[in-house]
Amino acid sequence: MDQPITSPILAKKRIAEAVGDMRDQLALSQTALARKLGCSPGTVGMYESRQRVPNEDFLRKLVKLCGREDELDELLDVRRIAKRREPEWRGIDEGAFLLGFDEFVSLEQAAERIDCYETRMIPGLLQTPDYAWSALNSGSSTAGSSARFKIRMRRQELLSRENPARLWVILDEQALNRPIGSPEIMRAQFDYLLSLPERYEGRVRLQVYPVSAPPSTSPFTMLRFASPHDAGVVAVETRIRTIFFHRPAEINQFVYELDHLREIALPSDQSAELIKRRRREIGDAQGIR
Repeated sequence: MDQPITSPILAKKRIAEAVGDMRDQLALSQTALARKLGCSPGTVGMYESRQRVPNEDFLRKLVKLCGREDELDELLDVRRIAKRREPEWRGIDEGAFLLGFDEFVSLEQAAERIDCYETRMIPGLLQTPDYAWSALNSGSSTAGSSARFKIRMRRQELLSRENPARLWVILDEQALNRPIGSPEIMRAQFDYLLSLPERYEGRVRLQVYPVSAPPSTSPFTMLRFASPHDAGVVAVETRIRTIFFHRPAEINQFVYELDHLREIALPSDQSAELIKRRRREIGDAQGIR
């Protein structure tokens, strides 16, 4: 808990990890810790899984048991943030978004660094408005597309805010070959991708994973936060919900996968040349030079 926290979702994550860390320090099971602190094992489990925010009495007893009373004030500050409501993103219409999307966006906005591997289309954070609108209206159902469009555009503000997040995208070449909207929309989207290094002064990096490379893993996003003690979160989308991975051992597996993807993907300059070539191909098909 080294940097100020403003996101209630991130605060819940930090305080749950602190409880788990102190229990590990004591080398106690959830049942044994509950017995020492006068609560139920289920209560400890809910604290560590972020289903509930620990009460102050529990935290006071826990830090005393661990000999870490100097951390109490900071823990209580984090607890107060965790108890806040998050009107910006909480309560997103679940009929228009995947289950867990509101939690993902809250964590995304709190992230200092975002690493993304995408195979289906240009990631939402890098979509032009026309591409985004076409993508959201390309399916069989367009219900809620206006709300989803507004949220997608708002999410992009994290790249240009006062303390912008850093973004590193590995994009499967197949996403460049998948037409979204008209040829003009695709050309404008490619122009935008080519402008990223200058537009964001090196804070956004893009590599293309070529179709000639071996098949790889499913798409995922890794969110990392401004604390050396926070391993981060990995989010994987399924057809119905976003699944989150929090455990350091799980995060390490995704870090290994990211390193592998980056090693195989084209360097940034070669990726830009591929995008330029794809843009020219669209122009040639239209008779545009």
